[in-house]
Amino acid sequence: MPLSTCFLHSSLLPSHWEVVEKGAKKAGKQASRNDWRISREVYIADDGQKARDDALNGPLGKFFTDYWIPLLGSSPRGLAGLKHDPDLPNEALTPEYMLEHLWIVGDPEECAQKIRILYDDVSGFGTLLVLCHDWMEDRGKWFRSLELMSKELLPAIDDLTER
Repeated sequence: MPLSTCFLHSSLLPSHWEVVEKGAKKAGKQASRNDWRISREVYIADDGQKARDDALNGPLGKFFTDYWIPLLGSSPRGLAGLKHDPDLPNEALTPEYMLEHLWIVGDPEECAQKIRILYDDVSGFGTLLVLCHDWMEDRGKWFRSLELMSKELLPAIDDLTER
């Protein structure tokens, strides 16, 4: 059964995996990293700086500020999963923080490198679920991101599925 992880900083994911293994063992099953899905916002542009600007000033930044902060902030532990340091104040959780610490944004090469780092940091996973956003104001940017993902990013990380 596939298991999804969303909105956890990569430093917290190994402990999440430990919980998955304990739960599987308790149920008499073997946990498989091939069934582990990690969700991330991924946005790719031809130019890394342009991708970062689009993410911060477009749907990713807006959705994070207008939706996720109020939603997760209303839960006692909701924002803690985003933090690379538990002592980080909630006010530090900005779109810029997400760009630096959780989102996978850049040109294809930068995104491939970030995915490899995530994969290595957590000792592997089965699927990266790309979270989508509403790019209605400029759908061409999203379509270009998907094109770069399929033609450049995926071939660059295809070997991860063979590990």
